[in-house]
Amino acid sequence: MGKKNDTLCSYLAIPEVFADCINGCCFGGKRTISAEQLSECSQIIYGGMTGTRSRDVVKGVCNGRQYAIIGIEGQDKVHQAMPLRCLEYDMKQYREQLRLLRQKNLAEDKTARWESQMDNSENDRRKLSDAEFLSGIRDGEKLNPVITIVLYHGNIPYNGCLRLRDMLDLEKENQIFEPFVADYKMNLVTFDKLDESKFTTGFRELTGFMKRIQNRDELMKYRDENKERISRLDEETYTAISVLTGHKKLLKNKEKYREDGGYNMCKGMKDWEEFAKEEGKKEGIEKGLKKGKAEGEFGMLYELVKDGAITLEYAAAKKNLTVNKFQKELEKLQII
Repeated sequence: MGKKNDTLCSYLAIPEVFADCINGCCFGGKRTISAEQLSECSQIIYGGMTGTRSRDVVKGVCNGRQYAIIGIEGQDKVHQAMPLRCLEYDMKQYREQLRLLRQKNLAEDKTARWESQMDNSENDRRKLSDAEFLSGIRDGEKLNPVITIVLYHGNIPYNGCLRLRDMLDLEKENQIFEPFVADYKMNLVTFDKLDESKFTTGFRELTGFMKRIQNRDELMKYRDENKERISRLDEETYTAISVLTGHKKLLKNKEKYREDGGYNMCKGMKDWEEFAKEEGKKEGIEKGLKKGKAEGEFGMLYELVKDGAITLEYAAAKKNLTVNKFQKELEKLQII
């Protein structure tokens, strides 16, 4: 993973941010999940089509008898095989649940059968039926649901496959098999489609910035309209915004913007704006110097050609150009 994705995953690992992200992305902002309901899940190492890797962020959600496993995968590039990767993650998680459940049930069955031999008891509910023994699951037992969210934070629109069927050749002759092919839908979330008002933690500001990063005027407008929150960001949110938006200067000078209420991103962005203007001026000067140097060299050669000191072919050869391209450069530099 790159630095941006690592930063995003570290940020999402914070329970309050994780819960807020899921509530805003999946439940329209309704407070369905709280940080107190989250628990850490043991990471399962996956060895599959993409090599050995583990989930980016995964947590268990427990609310009374309700339990689910939710994973978030950060993605900054379009991945055409992402539905298959997510399916692999979910499948591994289900297999692990099945393994633990089988282990528990078979152990109970073994104990029950041993005890029944000791006391000649035949009516022990811990015993598995022949059918139950095959799967290791008792009649009525269920696995906990596993959900994977792909949070895309790349610079170009996501145009990759969104479901398993998108990856399959079901055209022409293969159409006859389509009704029998199982599908898997990938849960894709992109920042540009999110409504930041649905979030309550710093993920709200992160979303606001990520949605507008390609439009400077919209970004500055957003900053000015949300000064109260943006001027007192917590450290984790400030860092996440700085890294994910590519503003290295903000991250480098982070302590400069530290105040009693948090980190003042408004001041940081104003300084960054001034820095960007200065860099733009420097870039303009550099371009001007390069252009001036080019004009000087081409102008001198052209003057020598006009004076008859050298031929046009010789002048073009000095710049490693054909005569036609040399003349076009003279026109481009407005020398002729």
